[in-house]
Amino acid sequence: MTLPPVKLYRATGTDRVAVVSTQSSWSSKSKLLVVVARGPSQEKLSGGTSYGPYSKDELETAFWEAVNQLKSEGFEESGSKLALIEFDSDSPKTSALAALRLGRQGRREVVDALLAKLPDAGDGVCSILDALGDIGDKKAIPTLREFAARKLLSRRRSALEALRRLGDTEGVETGREQAIDRLPGSLTDVYRGLDESQGLQDRVKDLFTEASKLENKYWGLIADTLYEIGDEVSVLVARQFLETRLSFGQSFHWRYIKSIFKRARLRLDHKMFGYLSHAIEAKGRHSKGSTAYVKSGYDGQKRQVNVFRRKTQNYMRRLSWRHMRELAAYRPQEYAHCAAEMLIHYSSLDEQSPAGFRGRYARCYMLHRIFYGRSQRFDYDAWKMQFRFKSFKFVNPPKKAVEFNYPELWDAQPLAWLRILSNAQLPMVQELACEQVTSKHLSILEQASNECLLGFLKAPHAPTAKLGIKELERRFDAQDPDWDLLEVALFHDHDVVRRCGEGWLELTAPLWTKDAARLMKFLAIEDGRIRSKVIEIAIAALPQQEALRAQLAPQFLEILRSPETTEGQHDAYGRVAGEVLLDELQPLLELSEVMGWLDGGSGAAKVLAGRLLGRYSGAVETLGLQGLISLAQNEIHSARAASHELLRSILPALQEDPSALFILVESEWKDSRDLAFDILKNKISIEQLGFDGIFGLCDSNREDVQKFGSGLLLEHLDEFDPHVIVSRISEHPHRSMRSFTLDLVTAIEKLIKGAAPLAQLAPFFRAALFDLKPERSIKDRVFQFLLSHGLETEDQAREASQLLNDLLFTDIKADFDPILEVLVTLKLKYPELVTPALSIVGEDSQ
Repeated sequence: MTLPPVKLYRATGTDRVAVVSTQSSWSSKSKLLVVVARGPSQEKLSGGTSYGPYSKDELETAFWEAVNQLKSEGFEESGSKLALIEFDSDSPKTSALAALRLGRQGRREVVDALLAKLPDAGDGVCSILDALGDIGDKKAIPTLREFAARKLLSRRRSALEALRRLGDTEGVETGREQAIDRLPGSLTDVYRGLDESQGLQDRVKDLFTEASKLENKYWGLIADTLYEIGDEVSVLVARQFLETRLSFGQSFHWRYIKSIFKRARLRLDHKMFGYLSHAIEAKGRHSKGSTAYVKSGYDGQKRQVNVFRRKTQNYMRRLSWRHMRELAAYRPQEYAHCAAEMLIHYSSLDEQSPAGFRGRYARCYMLHRIFYGRSQRFDYDAWKMQFRFKSFKFVNPPKKAVEFNYPELWDAQPLAWLRILSNAQLPMVQELACEQVTSKHLSILEQASNECLLGFLKAPHAPTAKLGIKELERRFDAQDPDWDLLEVALFHDHDVVRRCGEGWLELTAPLWTKDAARLMKFLAIEDGRIRSKVIEIAIAALPQQEALRAQLAPQFLEILRSPETTEGQHDAYGRVAGEVLLDELQPLLELSEVMGWLDGGSGAAKVLAGRLLGRYSGAVETLGLQGLISLAQNEIHSARAASHELLRSILPALQEDPSALFILVESEWKDSRDLAFDILKNKISIEQLGFDGIFGLCDSNREDVQKFGSGLLLEHLDEFDPHVIVSRISEHPHRSMRSFTLDLVTAIEKLIKGAAPLAQLAPFFRAALFDLKPERSIKDRVFQFLLSHGLETEDQAREASQLLNDLLFTDIKADFDPILEVLVTLKLKYPELVTPALSIVGEDSQ
C-alpha cells in the first residue's frame, strides 16, 4: 500500500514548501517509510527525513501524523497558494507551470502579477496568456489584444484564444480579420467572396476546392488559419484538410497540426481535440516520423529537428491524457463530453492481434486511460506506452466492476453517453454506454435529438439499435407524424436508418399522398428500393384524386423539361406520369414538344412521349409513313407501341403498298416484327403481297423472317408458276433456307421435267454440296434428288453427273461413296454417259 504525496506550504519562514511521501524500506521489503522533505522552494527541497519503517496497517496513521505536524508549524495543504509560491520561482518552467495552475483555479487576485511578469517571462509568455484566458478577468483584454497582433504564431495563438474565452467580441473579430488577410494566395478573396445564400456544405466544398489548388506546402498554414478564423465553414474545411490532405510526418504540415491541437485544447473544442488525439495515436503506430531543417520563429535560424518522431508522438499522447485530468480536476462538467469525443473514433482498425499478455487494444493509450482507467487488471509499460494484462486470469473483466475512469463525472453529465451510442464504433464501448443508460439514465433519451437516435440504428451493438428504434417509435405518430424525422430517415446515408424510414413511409401514406409537395420530395429519394415503394403507393392513390393530379401535372412537366443532372433522375416522375397523369399532361403539351422528347429528351421523357403520342389526332400526318416506320424501330418500348397503334390506323394505305412492312420485319425489335408479321398474314392478301413480296421475305437474312416467308410460300404454292419458283430458289444463298428449299423442290418436283430446270437448280445444289460446314442430311437428300431425276432421262443424268463429277474431286472422303454410288447407277442405265470421275477411279484401282 502506498499513499499519494501531499504538498504543503507556508508564507513565512526559511522552509516554505514541504512534501510528505512514502517509500520502501531498505531493511524490510514488506514495510514502508514516511519521508518528510522541506525547503524554500520546490526545487530546493532537502533530501528528507525518514520515519519508520511501518507495516501497511501502521503506515496511514504515521503518514497523517507527519502531515498534521507540519500543519502545526504553519504549513497549509493548498495547491493554489503553493502555485503562488512557485510562480515566483527563478525557474521559467516552474513559474510557467504555476501560472497555468493558477489560471485553471481561476485566481483573479493574481491577474496583476501575471500581467506584470509578461515582459520578462521569456518562454513562459504563452503559459501566462493561457492563464489569463482561463481566469477570465477582462482587465487583461488590452494586453491580450496586443499579443494577438504579434507575428509569432505561439503567442498570437494563446492571446487570441484567451480573448475568445474572455468573450471579447471586438478583439476576436480583429484577430479574425487579420487571420483572413493572412490566408495564402488568392484564398483571402475566395473566402470573402463566399455566397452566404448558398448552403453550408456548398460553401465548404467551394472553399476546400479552391484551397486544395494551392501548393502542398501551404496546406498546413491554410488549415490552422481557417481554424483560427473559427466560423463554421472554416472549421469544417480545416477538418477536411486534416482528414484528407495533411501529412503528420512533414514539417510544414506537422507544425500546424500541433497548432490546431493546442487551439482545440484551449478552446475546449472537444470534437477537434478528440479527433486529433486519436489521429496522432493511430498514425503514430505506422509512422516513425522524419527530420527536417526548420526555421526558428525566435531567431530565424534553420536547425535540423525531428518531426513526429516516437518521442513526440508519446509526448502528445501523454499531453492528451494530462488535458483530460485537468478537465476532471478543474472543469469536471467537460470531462465526460471530451472523453466521449475520443472514444467514438476508436474502431476495429485500432486493434492488433493479441500476443502474450497484450490484448487487442494494448497500444490504444487514450482508450485504456478512459475506458480502463480504474481497472486493476493491467500493468502499464511506460517505455512502450502499452498496457498488458497482469496475468491470464485477468483477461476477462470481473462482473459488475466499474473500470472506466471518473464514473462520478459521467453520472453528472449523462448526455455524453448519447454521443457514444450515436457514434461509437467499438462494440465494447457501445455495450458500456448502453448498460449505463438503461440502468441509470434512461430518461436522457427524451433529450436526444432525432438525428442522434437515428445514429443508434447503425451502431455495431444490437441492444443500442433496439434502444434507438424503441424511442423513435415512441415519438413517431403516424396520424400526426414528425415529417422532419421521416425525411431525415428516408434521405439518411445509412441503410438501416433508411429501412426504418421506409416503414414509417408506408404508415403515413394516407397523408403524404394527398400533399403534392411531399409527394414530389419523396419521388426524389435516391434509394432505389424506397423510391420504388413511393412510386407504387403514388400510382395506387392518385387515380382517386383528380384535383391533386391537376396540381401535380405542371410540376412533373417542369422537371421532365429540365435536363437530367444524373442518369435516371427523371425515371420516378416519368413512370408515375405515364400511369396516372396522361390525361392531365396532354393538354399542356404540343405534339411538336412530344416529338422533341423522342429525339432529345431524357429516358423517362422518351417513354412518356411514346405513351402520349397516340393521343394526338394529327400524329400520323405529322410523322408520315416514314416517320412511323422510324418510330417503330425506336429503342423506347412505349414509342414503338404508339407507332404500332398508329400503323394499324392506316391499314388501307399499307394494303395498297405493303413495302413499309418489309422494313419492319427486319427490325431488331421483336414487337415491331410481330406487328409486321400479323398484318402481312392476316390483313394483306396474297394478290396484294405478290410472289416477289413472299420471296422477298424468304430472301431475308433473319431466320424468323425466312421461316415466315417460307410458310406463306408453301401455303400458296399452287398459285405460282413452278418454273419461276425454281428460278428464284436457285438464287437463294442462305444455308438456313436449304432444308426448306429441298422441301419446296420436292413439293414441285413432278412439275420439274427436263434438263433445263435441273440446270437452273445447279447453283443451289452446289451451295448445299460445297458448303464448308455442310449438313449430312441436306447432302443425302440432294444425292437422292439427283439420282431420281437422273434416272428419268439421259439429259437429266448428264446434268447430275457433271455436278457430282466436280464434287468428287474435292477430296471430301465422307462424300466419296455416295457420289460413286449415284454415278455408277447412272452409268449402268446410260452406258454412253461420260463420267470422268469413274475413269480416274478405275485407273487408280488398276
